[in-house]
Amino acid sequence: MSRELTRRPLTGGLPLTKFRHHYIVEEAPSHDSTLCFTACIREDVVKIPEGWSSDFIIPNRRPQWSIQIYDTTPQSGNPEHLITLAEMLHSETREDREAWGRGEPDSVDIWGMPLTTDASDEERIAKCKAHVLAEITSRNAPEIFLYPATGQ
Repeated sequence: MSRELTRRPLTGGLPLTKFRHHYIVEEAPSHDSTLCFTACIREDVVKIPEGWSSDFIIPNRRPQWSIQIYDTTPQSGNPEHLITLAEMLHSETREDREAWGRGEPDSVDIWGMPLTTDASDEERIAKCKAHVLAEITSRNAPEIFLYPATGQ
């Protein structure tokens, strides 16, 4: 007895698209040159099947959503420390961030703001808050575009 093979209905009868996922950790821009590294997963389309449109993720763009984390420990002035921390936090929290259908691509931005060990929590909070507000203000300036090719 032979059975006719059909394509799975999830793809609408079209062949599956193959993606390659890899971690990217890169330095992120800052209004005042504060060290910042962003970690995200980049999806590269291995092959777009015939008949599919080209509305896939643009691989050289950072995700729209990001989680901002400030490291105020004395070693946060070390780029290698921030790179390791960014990738570790992104990978270890990925499952929780994608839970309940929140699977939008995102990144984790780690800002290095070394403060002395005797700095109070209030001082740390005040410095981080002042910095993030200045960063938001600078990124909302009309002459700043995160993606110059599209102006978005």
